[in-house]
Amino acid sequence: MSNVYIGIDPGKSGAIALINEDRDVIESFPKMPWENGRLDAVTLYDFLKQCDKACDRCIVVCEKVHSMPRDSSKSAFTFGGAFHAALACIDLFDFPLLLPSPQTWKKVMLKDRGREKQDSVAAARDMFPALRPKLKAKSSHNLAEAALIAAYGIHSWNNEDGH
Repeated sequence: MSNVYIGIDPGKSGAIALINEDRDVIESFPKMPWENGRLDAVTLYDFLKQCDKACDRCIVVCEKVHSMPRDSSKSAFTFGGAFHAALACIDLFDFPLLLPSPQTWKKVMLKDRGREKQDSVAAARDMFPALRPKLKAKSSHNLAEAALIAAYGIHSWNNEDGH
């Protein structure tokens, strides 16, 4: 298998999608692994290790997130902790890493659409037919966004960075 792209929408309600250069979905997780109120780094590490063994090259595309003013301090701390725990797991591998902001990847992947959660679901349903059964509701927006983040990685890696 050539390049694969691991799209990560971090956070407690985030998701992971693994796609190939042809935008075929190889694997998807509608929820980030959490245990006892924190990111389950062992499970994430094991997943990344399996990807490393099965693929010629893994490129990780993780949404660069930050807390919002409306977030409680506890929520912001948990969110930031999960983001940085995910980055620490990724750093244990020699994977190229792209960290697009939500605005950056949405500008490309939702080009002719709105920027709301339902727009992400609709775009992912169009782009990834294999995910359609998992993208039935607005609540599935995290998986939709993880897949779109991975697809943004394909766009960015092949078109902008000239890799």
